[in-house]
Amino acid sequence: MVGFFVRRLAMLCATLLFTGLAHAARADCTAALSNFDTGVCQVPAFNDADKSLTQAYQQLLNALPAAQQTQLRHDELGWIDQRDRQCATSLHGNAYVDFNCATNMTLARLSALKEQLAVPDTTGTVDGEYTVQGSTMPWLWAAGGLNSAYRFGIQDGTEPAIVSLAEVNAKPGQTLIITYVAGQICIGPGWPQTDANGARDGGAAATGRPLPSVYMQDHAINLSALVGAFTDKQGQLVAPPFAVGDGPASVIIPPGATQLQLGINDDIYADNIGALTVSVKQIP
Repeated sequence: MVGFFVRRLAMLCATLLFTGLAHAARADCTAALSNFDTGVCQVPAFNDADKSLTQAYQQLLNALPAAQQTQLRHDELGWIDQRDRQCATSLHGNAYVDFNCATNMTLARLSALKEQLAVPDTTGTVDGEYTVQGSTMPWLWAAGGLNSAYRFGIQDGTEPAIVSLAEVNAKPGQTLIITYVAGQICIGPGWPQTDANGARDGGAAATGRPLPSVYMQDHAINLSALVGAFTDKQGQLVAPPFAVGDGPASVIIPPGATQLQLGINDDIYADNIGALTVSVKQIP
């Protein structure tokens, strides 16, 4: 066994950890050395691995928010304790370290931290703001084709406002919170300016054709209200559409969805004016 005498190793590591450093600084091999420093200097592979681990740990620590920094420090202290128990033996009250073991464990820990540095954090809330024009339809349809089971109006509006789930780091099974932020729209002469809740006096479709809201659980959704639907990348609905209004509306992303589409509850869009600003937030 490649072994060297170590005195108070765990205490040293714990002290360094909670001051922000996971590992001791690389030993100055030209100066007077402790027995542990002597061991480090005589095992270059461990010395190099330990130095790389210290750098990776500090980079990750600096990249994390405060709450996750605390967890990283806790995890690192636990790893140091595990390394000491697995790679050290006690003899006559002193600890002898197997630096082959310590080097292998250090390299494995280094690999794990590098993986965390390479993968963007997707925990916590991720949100963005999007614009929905008054002329925006919530989805497109074609007779006998795309969304033919969800026909509405005369399709004279603009294409849906699309929120890619990837943009908000969301995926099926997670929850989105959709909230009106600002803006007003008007769906034609004689109609009031409204927020995302729409015209509160309601009204029927002027064309006699279905409104988007006819396919929603609450059919009594106001004209000009903000509505949404989850679709695949071709724009095909993968679940029934839903009302949003001023929100916040909490919706679970259904299987097969790759994007959220937002639009206005109406049947004639060409004479609509104004725009709404909408926040879309993914929560764990």
